Amino acid sequence: FSNKGYNNTAYGNYTLVSNETGTNNTAYGTYALQNNTTGNFNTAFGDQTNASKIDGINQTVIGYNATGQADNSVTLGNADVTAVYMAQDSSAIVHAGGANFNGNIRVNGDVVVASDARLKANIVSLGATLAKLLLIDGKTYTLKKDGKQKIGLLAQNIQEVFPELVSKNDNEMLAVNYQGLIPVLINALKEQDVKRKEQDILLKERDDKLKERDSKISRLEILIEKLIADK
Repeated sequence: FSNKGYNNTAYGNYTLVSNETGTNNTAYGTYALQNNTTGNFNTAFGDQTNASKIDGINQTVIGYNATGQADNSVTLGNADVTAVYMAQDSSAIVHAGGANFNGNIRVNGDVVVASDARLKANIVSLGATLAKLLLIDGKTYTLKKDGKQKIGLLAQNIQEVFPELVSKNDNEMLAVNYQGLIPVLINALKEQDVKRKEQDILLKERDDKLKERDSKISRLEILIEKLIADK
């Protein structure tokens, strides 16, 4: 270690071996944070865990041969990891972005939600949803925390129509279960399809009546022409 760094904790062979002026770093495992020279506030657990750069800031890296991805981020596992289990209880809640639900979640793969009928009871059709769905209005807005422009829905608006899709945290802030809007949209589409088919039937009946009227007019015209010709 350089004597210019301070408040560092290292456990394992060659752990923080290159540190020069980095401070407040914690590394456990052989070669953990071996590349860190001037980075601060990094935490690495596992053999060969490293920050993304020698001057990384506040990178938490966990797992064998895992490498941090960016400053102020958490990396779990190396490139061979295929799944991350946050809890064994399927109903466990994972909080991101603090109590105000302001965080972003990026997913490169598929988002899979458990939905087996065997997990559910008291199953009843949602029924018609179009009228309620029309009461919801999409909005554009500016986030107060960073001034970014967004498109979305207001939890209070959703709560008035589908209260089951809105939850509240300890700070009384509301969050929307956007995934829960999918069955609402499906039923609304089905409802529209039924109405479209009913309209198609009515249009066909109208067309049939018009064709029948046209046929009668045509026969009448022929009869009139014949009468005129007979004179």
